[in-house]
Amino acid sequence: MRARFIILPLMVALFSVLAIVGWEHSFSLGWDRLFDGPPMPGMFGTTARDFRPETAARKQERLRRDREVLMELKWSRRGTQASATLALLGATFLVWRRRKDPLRWRLLSGSLALVALAIFGFVLAN
Repeated sequence: MRARFIILPLMVALFSVLAIVGWEHSFSLGWDRLFDGPPMPGMFGTTARDFRPETAARKQERLRRDREVLMELKWSRRGTQASATLALLGATFLVWRRRKDPLRWRLLSGSLALVALAIFGFVLAN
């Protein structure tokens, strides 16, 4: 009987953790995309004459790799936003179910809802 009271808070916590982990992963993909891009004049004191001309095969490989990183970045961000949304919806439902419980349970579910709301705002703002 008590097991059904713990499932929803655990799911909210799980989706919140997944949202934070997904946000970190998408952020690291963005930095990888920034730093693994083609070298440009002005980076580390280089000029345009310091670079060899890019061959067609190398350019195709670079463009393919960039597309792969962009697709992974897009799906990582979408998964992160979905996890944050599910955590917020679950927390809202949890607060609604606990509205007639004792004050201690309402405070705990309210604090969990505030954390889920903060994660939702943090993920969608970035």
